[in-house]
Amino acid sequence: MEAFEIKNVVVALDFSKYSKLVLRQAQILSKKFKAKLHIIYVAEDVPLTAAPELYSASFRYPAADKDRLKSQLLLFYKIKESDELSVSVKTGAVTRTILREAESKASPLLVIGSHGKPVFSKFILGSHAEEISLSASVPVWVHRGSKIRHFKHMLLPVDFTDVTQKLVNIFEAAHAKYKIVVNFIYIRPQPVPMFDYGAYAASLKVFRSVTQKLVRVFSIKNHGLKLKVVSGDVVPEIVSRAKNYDLVIMSPHNKSGIFRRMGRVTSKVIQLSPVPVLIVKP
Repeated sequence: MEAFEIKNVVVALDFSKYSKLVLRQAQILSKKFKAKLHIIYVAEDVPLTAAPELYSASFRYPAADKDRLKSQLLLFYKIKESDELSVSVKTGAVTRTILREAESKASPLLVIGSHGKPVFSKFILGSHAEEISLSASVPVWVHRGSKIRHFKHMLLPVDFTDVTQKLVNIFEAAHAKYKIVVNFIYIRPQPVPMFDYGAYAASLKVFRSVTQKLVRVFSIKNHGLKLKVVSGDVVPEIVSRAKNYDLVIMSPHNKSGIFRRMGRVTSKVIQLSPVPVLIVKP
């Protein structure tokens, strides 16, 4: 991904109350990007059980019922199809179906919710939202919190890997186009406390020295771009600071050495962030 360009916004819904907020967020984003909005509902078929009497029509949605479900979607969300808004009902495995639909569109942004009511679907809950966002090859907006957020003020954690450098490049380029403000932060991990204070002080000195060099290289590479450096645990720091932003931008990846495993960090931030998390894989 060389630029952050969105031509289609795909939002997955599940008839929950929270999904109405997710839809409103997707509508705001589609207007922001001047993109077509695609609404999708996936009716997950339940595998045939050993007891056929337990496998009734109430557990599945045959092709003949798709029109009925689509009508219910239009009524529940108070929407109408148009040239700029499409509504579709699919059957199949939730994660795979949603990803296939999003990835079939040109320059898409997939919008999903972080929680909902499992009586209708599980995709919008915990592991499904995580699985979708971490495995998607397209940008995913994981909506968190109870408010609509605008694509304006963002926090982008940096760990000096090639992946986050690509994110920096993408959103610096998007700065003028979308009139956004992106704040960059590096969270320096603290060395493990030791009983030997001398050894601990030496470790702390090494960490600070390495950080200074990395920040200096980052500044040169990015033409003096300001990077805030703080010490602490990565996830708590991101989650704590996120409340001051509209959005947290992250990309899951792994790195050994002094850096944390960003795949795990991204997963935790998705679970705990008070604001939406935008997952982008450059």
